[in-house]
Amino acid sequence: MKVYLNGTYCALARNLSFEGEEIVTSPSQADIAVVEEFEEGLPSFTIGAGFRCPEAFLEELQGLRFSDPNTPIENPVVAFRWFELDRWQDQTLVGIPLRTLMDRGLGASCPAGIVCCYCHDGVLTENFDQSILVDTLKEMHFRGFVSFLYEFKERDLFVREISTKVPFWGFYAAIEGITGRIIEFLTGRTPILRESWTAALLISRTPFPLSLQAPKVFVGGVEPEVEKHFWFWDLNGYRKSFYTESPILGVATAWSLDLGEVCRRTLRTTRNLEIPGKQHRTDMLSVGSGAFRELEAEGVL
Repeated sequence: MKVYLNGTYCALARNLSFEGEEIVTSPSQADIAVVEEFEEGLPSFTIGAGFRCPEAFLEELQGLRFSDPNTPIENPVVAFRWFELDRWQDQTLVGIPLRTLMDRGLGASCPAGIVCCYCHDGVLTENFDQSILVDTLKEMHFRGFVSFLYEFKERDLFVREISTKVPFWGFYAAIEGITGRIIEFLTGRTPILRESWTAALLISRTPFPLSLQAPKVFVGGVEPEVEKHFWFWDLNGYRKSFYTESPILGVATAWSLDLGEVCRRTLRTTRNLEIPGKQHRTDMLSVGSGAFRELEAEGVL
């Protein structure tokens, strides 16, 4: 199948190619597109083409409280679920984002990763059933994940935004649960994800995020076991000789029935990759476990 990608979905390219799909450079050539931004000429089978709900739309939603979009967000929580043309899939993921490049909230602000679990009841699942939201997605013939970004404060959840993008690389955390081929999940042939703890972690190198330009360097440790759980942003070469010219190497993912183990597996993958100036968070477990414990104590999960 011919696949067109843009935005953060470009990191799907290498793994899709391994599974026999053909990556094309123009949407008019594609059988299916997975896109973050709308483009002219997209095929009828398009996933994504994201948008952020305007404030006027949010005001129409019932029973929600909102946080001030002009203030820095504290204690963010992301909930996301797949919408397929006219209905929701049953599975909802809840994620705790990593929002800075360095541990303990230090360094530049950037989407550095996310730690997720599945949720089957409560307010984090009920809010997806807002009729105006469902009707809007139906009118769009939308396929893809829809996310609520919340701020958890005063022992309650406040909506910051709703969009058809999953922030903090949450898309890759979700598809770590695919049990068949990637294209089978995207096209709805195997829509059910394996439920577990799951995580995604951005791997970059200096001078990111100060610059998106970087000199070419060789990348070691690119082995089959690593590639199963890594989504390369820009990797060139063949056999044992690989290089990149991007300061963003890609996203490491993992799954496990244990929160501690999923974080250890993610970090193990990142450590197996050899690249000068490599940078990534190492405190996924402490951030994720603390936030999830607080949500559970307040009855949110």
